[in-house]
Amino acid sequence: MSQYAETTDLDQQGLPAGTIDGFDAPTRVAILQARSAYADSFLRGRYTLPLSAWDASLTMAVVHLASWDLVVRRGFNPSSAWDQGVYARSQAADAWLAKIPGGTVSLAVTDATPTDTSDDNAGTFTAGVVTRRNWNRGR
Repeated sequence: MSQYAETTDLDQQGLPAGTIDGFDAPTRVAILQARSAYADSFLRGRYTLPLSAWDASLTMAVVHLASWDLVVRRGFNPSSAWDQGVYARSQAADAWLAKIPGGTVSLAVTDATPTDTSDDNAGTFTAGVVTRRNWNRGR
């Protein structure tokens, strides 16, 4: 299962301290994994999964989506400028992910595309000459 962000990323790039104190670590991880799986639905249109390395922009997008999920679980306050900002960032992350399959957004990733480990002669055809045995001679 993919997980493109850690719980510490939520504090560093997502929500202010104290916002998610009511959620235990397993809940935070489950939300990050769910949002990483959501990101995979876009990534698989362009890359061979699983990814073994990715750039910070993918982590940030997953954090923004997970932050929104946590705010909704905590209770969205429409009069809060912060909650409105979290919503706007999640919408921007969603739109950004949607651009990956078509190539508008290109990530620095290491995907699971197999490398060619065959030798240089693989797939070549060599023909030889077969000497006729003339076994029918003498009939």
